[in-house]
Order: sequence, then structure tokens, then C-alpha cells
Amino acid sequence: MGRQLGFADQPDAFWGLTKRRTVMKTSFIRVGLAKDAAGPTVVTSRVGGDAALPCQLRHVTTDSWAVSVSWFKRGLFVPVYTVDMGSENFLQARHRPAHLWAGRAYFSSADEPALLIIGDVTAADAGLYVCSAFFANGSERNSTVRFVVVVPPETPIIRDKFGSKVGNVTGPHREGEALTLTCEVSGGKHLLQMIAFIVHFSSDKILSLSRIIVLDAEASYTRAL
Repeated sequence: MGRQLGFADQPDAFWGLTKRRTVMKTSFIRVGLAKDAAGPTVVTSRVGGDAALPCQLRHVTTDSWAVSVSWFKRGLFVPVYTVDMGSENFLQARHRPAHLWAGRAYFSSADEPALLIIGDVTAADAGLYVCSAFFANGSERNSTVRFVVVVPPETPIIRDKFGSKVGNVTGPHREGEALTLTCEVSGGKHLLQMIAFIVHFSSDKILSLSRIIVLDAEASYTRAL
């Protein structure tokens, strides 16, 4: 059955939380670090992209649905997003996103697990999150997520053997001399791959693209032309 929540954030390693229930309100005290028994789910996105962070809202044994949800991020003392249904009627839920999440995150319970859909991802969004689902019988279920945000590098700079920047054209070069070009890339975070352009000289002495290969961004490569 489809369920609709609102904006939120999804957590990973969980800070043990002690809850105190009052009339129509639940308060939390951060007391330590506890983890979801299933371990964290890793979600990766890029700066400016979108992401979907999962959260389990169904009770493991009673098959009931959560009546409230709180999202926590490691390092923060208050929830980054809360959803209060008061019952299992998700369509009447009250959503309270943190200021930085308002307008760009949507917590949808139409699928199972529910998903926190985040738009316009920033580098600051990366971190460990926990989605804590609370049930009418006083139990809770935690879903943890490690959110990794890939930060792109700056524009690559090509240099010749003297260290001078090279534009779209290099040369002229003497026939038979070694051609050395160095590609410098700075910045970036969590880069997984890079593209290498392998070139060769044709019979008419024109330097042209031969093929493209994907390399490990953490390694160094040298190729003689």
C-alpha cells in the first residue's frame, strides 16, 4: 500500500538515542553510537546531482507501519528531518525538515523501503545518517546510510616537457624527438575513474586519437608516444 511522507535525510551509523514520550510529542537525547544490525547502505551521488536514501518503515515482526520518523546526521544534536503521522495514515503526516533541506529533499513512502530523494546535492550533504522509525508499541527500527558525494576536479591542465601550459595545439616538433605531455588535475573528492586518451602518429605524421580507456583515478600512469 502506498504511503506518502515528506522531506528528509537518511543516516548511517546511528547515535544511540533514548526517547521520552510525552503527550503528542517525542523528544530524544543523544547518548552514544549504535548501528543498524544490517549495516549501512552506501549511496553515492555527485555535487549538483540527485540521490535516493532508503529507510525501512515496516516493523520486522508485527508487520505494522511506523507512526513517526526521525532522520539524524552524525555530528548534529538534533534531527535533520522529522515526520509525525500520529497513526499509520501517512497522507496526513506532518513534515519538519531542517532549514538546509527545505525545498530540495522529499521523503516518499510510495515504495518499500521508503526513499529520501535529495536534489541539488552539495558536498556538505555527505556523511553518516540514520533513519529511525518509531512504532505505536514503543519499538523502533533504524536504517543506516553512508552518503558519499563525489566532488568533480578542476579543469585539467596540459603541460609540455618544460612545464608550460599547452592549448589546443602543441609544436612544432622535430621529427624523431620525444613528445612529452603532462596532464595535471587538482581538486575533486571520491573520484572513481578518469579517462585517458591514447594517441599515435599516423603515416602522414599527424598526431591523432587512437582510443579511450578508463583508468583508476587513484593510480599514476606513464606512456611514451
